[in-house]
Amino acid sequence: MRSFGLSGFSCFHRRAVWIKSKSSAQIGKQIRWLVAHQLVVPSLLALALVVTAVAGAVLVGNQEPVVDRQTAKVLLRASPTAYAIANMFSSSDADGAEPSESSLALDGGTADDSNVVERGVEPDSVQKPSDLAAVVPATDPNTVDTQPIDSGVNEVAATSRPMLSGRSDRAEATAEPTPPARPLTAEETFIAKVVEPAQLSQKQTGVPTSVTIAQAILESNWGNSRLARDANNYFGIKAREKSGSAGVIYIDTWEFLGGKNITVSEPFRAYASMIESFIDHGLFFQNSRYALAMQNAADPRQFARLIHKAGYATDPSYSDKLIALMDKFNLYIYDLQS
Repeated sequence: MRSFGLSGFSCFHRRAVWIKSKSSAQIGKQIRWLVAHQLVVPSLLALALVVTAVAGAVLVGNQEPVVDRQTAKVLLRASPTAYAIANMFSSSDADGAEPSESSLALDGGTADDSNVVERGVEPDSVQKPSDLAAVVPATDPNTVDTQPIDSGVNEVAATSRPMLSGRSDRAEATAEPTPPARPLTAEETFIAKVVEPAQLSQKQTGVPTSVTIAQAILESNWGNSRLARDANNYFGIKAREKSGSAGVIYIDTWEFLGGKNITVSEPFRAYASMIESFIDHGLFFQNSRYALAMQNAADPRQFARLIHKAGYATDPSYSDKLIALMDKFNLYIYDLQS
């Protein structure tokens, strides 16, 4: 800290060394200049500023110190003596210590408010926490805290919390809601319904799940045929050799006999459940007629071609229809890997 005693001693010491080499006339002239420059003029300047500041404070009822920091900086640049006199009437730092030369920001002759704030000293333009508490009414619903805040840091933290909360609320409010799941189509619902029975059949018989599902779709018209609804028969298996687990059901079918279309009542197997129908369908291929197809069960497309070739259906495009269904709905994903 720069004080009057140290700066005055240094100044007089420099003058004393200079005096040793000068004549009496020069010494007298120097003493008069020294007294006038270091004592009389600065003292009168400091006294004038103090009197003016006191008079102004009395007139306006100001309770602040009569000499502000800006005036102290001017006096320090003019003379250490004047600064020492004015310093008795000036304010101190927030912690009770006198302002230091570095805190007055004398580099370049101007004060840097940003540097002052970093060192913990408030610039004149910043309101004190106690002033803020007095300005904000206690009944204001937006008031963060009606009690005075001890430090500027705590005040900034307190006022920033609701701001952060507000940004979070706005972000949540503007976030787009997750679109609801798309309902399944009738076709997707039927496929989901028959996947488990088809896989159980593959475990017991080795027939590819994808082929079984494609045949159920084609033979039962997506489960809408009378055989499927009334007898759980999804593959049109007839009961010429044996009945199903639930007996036999007779369905009128169109036949072309003797050059005429006639209606014939045919027996079909009836099942107690969908699973029984699917397993019985897999067992239908366990004979020498479809042996080549079973040897190629790892390739669902080839399996469909081979059962068609072996005489499973008379429709010339039967295997192509099965493969088209498997490709369209990607039924291969349901095949169990051996």
